[in-house]
Amino acid sequence: MKVDEAVEVDDEPTQISEPPISQSTDPLVETEELKNETSTLEDKLKELEIITDAEAEADPKVEEKVLQSPSSIVPIKATPPELPDRSIVAPPALPKRHEQQPPEVPDRNIPPELPKRHDDGLKQFKIKTESEKSVELEENYDLLLSRLSENNEEYQAKDEISKEQINTSANTLRTSFAEKVSTLEKETEGDTTADDSEIHKVDWPFWTQVVNDYASVVKSDPSKLAKELSSGIPKQIRGIVWQLVANSNPVEFEQKFKELESQTSPFEKNINKDLSRTTFISDYGLDVDSLFKIIKAYSVLDSEVGYTQGMAFITVPLLMNMGELESFSLLHKLMFGYNIRSLYLPEMPGLHLKLYQFDRLLEDMLPNLHSHLLRQGVRSSMYASQWFLTFFAYKFPLEFVLRIFDIIITEGFESILKFAVALMQANESKLITLNFDDLLEFLKESLFSAYLIHDVITVDTYDVNKFVEDATNVKVLPITLKRYEEEYQEIHRVEKERQEEVEELRLRNTQLRKEIRKIESGYTLLNREHVQIANEMINGRMTIATLEDENKDLKEQNHNLRERVRSYQVQENIPVPTDLEEDLKRTMDRNLEVMTKNQELEDQISQLLQEVEDLKAKSVSPEPQPPSSPVHKQSHWTKKLFK
Repeated sequence: MKVDEAVEVDDEPTQISEPPISQSTDPLVETEELKNETSTLEDKLKELEIITDAEAEADPKVEEKVLQSPSSIVPIKATPPELPDRSIVAPPALPKRHEQQPPEVPDRNIPPELPKRHDDGLKQFKIKTESEKSVELEENYDLLLSRLSENNEEYQAKDEISKEQINTSANTLRTSFAEKVSTLEKETEGDTTADDSEIHKVDWPFWTQVVNDYASVVKSDPSKLAKELSSGIPKQIRGIVWQLVANSNPVEFEQKFKELESQTSPFEKNINKDLSRTTFISDYGLDVDSLFKIIKAYSVLDSEVGYTQGMAFITVPLLMNMGELESFSLLHKLMFGYNIRSLYLPEMPGLHLKLYQFDRLLEDMLPNLHSHLLRQGVRSSMYASQWFLTFFAYKFPLEFVLRIFDIIITEGFESILKFAVALMQANESKLITLNFDDLLEFLKESLFSAYLIHDVITVDTYDVNKFVEDATNVKVLPITLKRYEEEYQEIHRVEKERQEEVEELRLRNTQLRKEIRKIESGYTLLNREHVQIANEMINGRMTIATLEDENKDLKEQNHNLRERVRSYQVQENIPVPTDLEEDLKRTMDRNLEVMTKNQELEDQISQLLQEVEDLKAKSVSPEPQPPSSPVHKQSHWTKKLFK
């Protein structure tokens, strides 16, 4: 039955790095007139506007940078006035790969060249004969050995108590296996029904060897094991084999699971809501309460991951083949031991890595299809995210998912890439004929029709054996995936450095904006004070002119009076009248008073001019002053004013 609820994964675009913007280090230059000061401030504002424009040009391109190699830096279309150049330290160029280049494509979001690599173990998928298939199966067991090695390393790193618990659990599982096989033999003795016929086809001696000593089978007969796995683990013993292969330890969680069950999870409402919206649970007769307990307990245990919708798709196959405690233990093993939890972390690093590895496998195995997808601007994050988050359960029936689980548990989560590549290989001829809109729609909805047998969706709707066989024929080696991971980490590091540089520039931009606002505020205050002082100077000039005229008139009057007195004294030898002498004295006193007032006004004007110079000096940075002093210039201007 098709799962009703598909997990929607929003693209998490990485931000495009912006080039560093050179900033002028010259301070505001003191000028003779206020107009030059205003021009300097406007130039500084234009510098910030250019930085802002550069960020605005970069922002529309951010959405195109999801899981791609670092793109070239967005050029700045305007050059700041009189700004010194600053060289941009770019990351060291990565060596080119010597392989056939794809056809030239338009200027889209195409990743730059990546480090040189070799095609170790990567062979283009082709239809093989039966004899060739057996040889290829032997080449493909490296994932089996790699997963076995990782499980053994994790086992050896545990303490003695944990090892003893794992061994006890394994012995219990082997006992259960022997009892189940014995029961099946008794039940099918003499029967010829369809189910019994399938049971008789199972190579029970081989699976007995797998259960008793899985490691020896992987090392001694990997081709036989790979062939049996591609046919599917018998459903009667699937849960037993999964736990043995993964070294699951349910004894470790016996008490812990009960404690987690009783605790409250902040995700309970979301879990209930998602479980109630899906129909596959009731269709397969699963206990919703048990499923809820397992998922809730894990959300409490792993608070960093908590709960996401895709976790139900992982838990359901486990609960179909084992009890609650065993399911929780194996879920914990898959999440931590197989690193599946990285898919559900807040930044989804595991999903990004798998999408990148998937893109690189397409580039190596299906170069024509990969080039076509690039030309059309279709990224894997647009259609493949749900494949990895749900193990294809959002589209395929659970029988498909169980077969995929058989491979993942034995070969590791990396093997899901083989199923993804097989899907693309099966539809390559159709995909390369479609344009963007039709291409994206086909990738999301019709890609799985390549394995469709019947139009009516049932358990037998899809050819699961053909799908698993095609996936088995895809050659993926751990060393190749490790190389892809190193490439991705290098790209991610460069992108992170560029993002940090962008953040630094944005912070600097904000600081400059604050500085400009502060300078503008100081300029406004300075301009207001300057106008006030200018008005006072004009009024003072008018007062001085009036006093000078009055002084001049008094001097003339005094001179005339003196002349008249002198003439009277010479002609008539008449003494100066007393009232005339007093009038002359008053005139001289008034003249002295006017001269004193005039001197005070001169001193006041000089003081005001000095205050203007001090205010201007405070509005600029303390840098070496030009040869000519602004005070001298203002004094010269003042002399011209009062000339």
